[in-house]
Amino acid sequence: MREFELADFRSEANNNEKVAIYFYADWSAESRLMSGNAERAFDRAEEYFRERSLAEPDKYRGGFSCGAMFIDDNKGLLMVLGVKAVPTVCLIDKAKVYERIEGYRSEKDLLKSLSDFIGLRLFFAEKRDI
Repeated sequence: MREFELADFRSEANNNEKVAIYFYADWSAESRLMSGNAERAFDRAEEYFRERSLAEPDKYRGGFSCGAMFIDDNKGLLMVLGVKAVPTVCLIDKAKVYERIEGYRSEKDLLKSLSDFIGLRLFFAEKRDI
């Protein structure tokens, strides 16, 4: 997962329709526990979005990117985005907060939120007994 600086965030928010940011703190036990989940979920979502946008460019226009930000270095942005807890994942669509996911989440929960956000419901094909 890429580490965003404030300039990176501004660039990504201006160049992509959808941006997911994982706000964390090294001193937060929940952040340390969730970092692996966020990294795996973000990597899978970015890879899948890239594959789908190549296969169906008209449907998946605009771009999607993910990154992490250390909260102590970005307090002004926290206020602008309404981040009040760590860890928090902010899903930003067209430079506006689409959803804030506060507190620890499993990789599966993050993937569900990300797949809804970027319009890819293919992550979770449910097994059904017939």
